[in-house]
Amino acid sequence: MKCLLSQTARKFPHHPALISGQRTVTYTQFEQSVNAAVQKLKKMGITSGTRVAIQSPNCIEYCIVLIALWRMKATTCLLSTRLPPHLSTKQEVDGTALPLSDKGSEEGQRDGQEKDGAVLATSKNQGKSAPLPIARGQLKTLKCQFIIRSFKNFAVVTNNKLPLVEETDIPLNHSTTIMFTSGSSDTPKAAVHTFANHYYSALGSNENIRVAPGDRWLLSLPLYHVGGLGILFRCLLAGGTVVIPADSKNFAAAIRHYRVTHLSLVVTQLGRLLKSKNKKFMRTVKAILLGGGPIPQSFIQRATQRKWPVYLTYGLTEMTSQVATSTPPERFKKGLNSAKVLKYRKVRIALNGEILVKGKTLFKGYVKNPKTVLPLLAGGWFPTGDRGEMTRQGRLKILGRNDNMFISGGENIQPEEIEKHLNAIAGVEQAIVVAKEDREFGKRPVAFIKVAPQEKIPADQFKTLLSRQLPRFKIPSVFYHWPQQGAAQGLKANRRSLQQMIDDPRKLQSIE
Repeated sequence: MKCLLSQTARKFPHHPALISGQRTVTYTQFEQSVNAAVQKLKKMGITSGTRVAIQSPNCIEYCIVLIALWRMKATTCLLSTRLPPHLSTKQEVDGTALPLSDKGSEEGQRDGQEKDGAVLATSKNQGKSAPLPIARGQLKTLKCQFIIRSFKNFAVVTNNKLPLVEETDIPLNHSTTIMFTSGSSDTPKAAVHTFANHYYSALGSNENIRVAPGDRWLLSLPLYHVGGLGILFRCLLAGGTVVIPADSKNFAAAIRHYRVTHLSLVVTQLGRLLKSKNKKFMRTVKAILLGGGPIPQSFIQRATQRKWPVYLTYGLTEMTSQVATSTPPERFKKGLNSAKVLKYRKVRIALNGEILVKGKTLFKGYVKNPKTVLPLLAGGWFPTGDRGEMTRQGRLKILGRNDNMFISGGENIQPEEIEKHLNAIAGVEQAIVVAKEDREFGKRPVAFIKVAPQEKIPADQFKTLLSRQLPRFKIPSVFYHWPQQGAAQGLKANRRSLQQMIDDPRKLQSIE
C-alpha cells in the first residue's frame, strides 16, 4: 500500500504533523524530511531487509527516521531506553541471555561509529568493551546490522514549497518492527509486526475513537512501546498531530499548553493527572485511552466525576495494542468493567477460561533465530495467557492472568479479583497481590498497597472492608507497604519483582 505519510501529506499539506517544544512540523515538512533521511540512510549502507536497532527517547527525528526506514523496507528493532534493574544485565530472546550495559549515551557516542550525524554501531565492529546499552549479543540475536542512538544531523526540512516525490509502496506483509513485550509478568520476548498489523490496529482504533485533522494526540508512551507507536499510526491515518512532551512527568502542563485532544495513559500516569490541582487543563480532551493493566475503580470514578472522557482498553503487544475498548457512549460511565472487541480482531474464550485472539492485528511471531515462530492453537488462535469471559452483550471482561492464579488450601485464588476490591478502597492508589508459601495452606495471598500521600489505613481496616466482598480464604494474610524501589518496570507495576521480594523480608515493611 502507499505510505500513509505520503497520502496524508497530499491531503493536508500544511496541517501540523509533529509538535515538540517550540517546533512544529507540517505534513509537507514531515514528508520532505523523510525523503532526505532516506538518502542519508542509504549512504550509511542501509538497504531493503536490513535490521536497524533504534534506542532513543521520543523526538521528532525518531519519527522521521522510523518512516524513512520503513520506506526503504528495512526492519526497525525498537529498544527500551530505561530497562529496570533486574533486566539491565539480562534480556532473553530464544532462551539466550543477552548482556546489556547501562553506561551513558555520551560514552556510547564516542565509541560508536558516526556517519552523517547518526551515531551507529554495527554488529561487526562492537568490541567486548563497547559501552553501548545494547551489546553485541543482542544485536547479533536480533540480527541487527546497525544501531542508531542519535539523530543530530537528521535535520527537519523547513521548506514547505519543495515538490513531493513519487509515493512509495510499503508491502503490507513487510516485517516493519521488532518490539519487546512488556515483561511485567514474564520474560520479555521479541515480537515481529508487519506493516499490516500496525495499519489495521490504527484503523480499528480510529473507527471507535475518532481522530480528525486538527486533533492532537499526546505521545505519552515511548515509541518502543506498541501503545506509543500506535499513536503515530492513528494520527498518520487521520491527519492528526502527534505532540511530543518535553517533560514526561508533567503532562498536565503539556495538555494545557498544546490543547491536546487525545491521551493514552497507564495507571501511574492517570494517578499523576488526578493529583493535579488545576482542574481546567482537560477542557480540550476528547478521549483518554486507559490500558497497560488493571485500572483502580477509584481512579475511574474520580476521572468520570470530573467529566473526563475515559475509554478502558485491553490489549497486548502480540495483537499490536488494543483488542477490546469501551465505546464513545460509555466514556463518562462509572463502574465500567468490560469492552467491545474492535474491528479486525476476533476473540473467543477457551474451555479453561483463557482469552484466545486472532485477526489482522495478530503479530508475525517471536524471534527464534534463525526463524520467526508464531505459536498458534487449532484454528489459528493465539493464547494470550489472560483469563476472561464474554458478556451476554458480546463484550470482553478481563478476569486476570492464568499464570497469576494459585491454589490456597485447595481453593483457586485469582489475585486480580482481590486487587479489584483493594483498589476500590478510598485512599488506595495501587494494589498488587502475590502468593506467599504457607505450611498449612500451601500458599496464602499477601498484598502490596500504595496509598495516597498522608493516608493511613491499618491492616484491620483492609481486612474488614474485604470481608464484605470476599470469602475469608481470599483475604490477604499480610499487607505490605509499597516498596520504594523495584516495584515498577517503567510505568507498570512489576508483579514478578514483588513476588521475589517475598523471599527477602528485609526489603518489606508490613502495615500494622
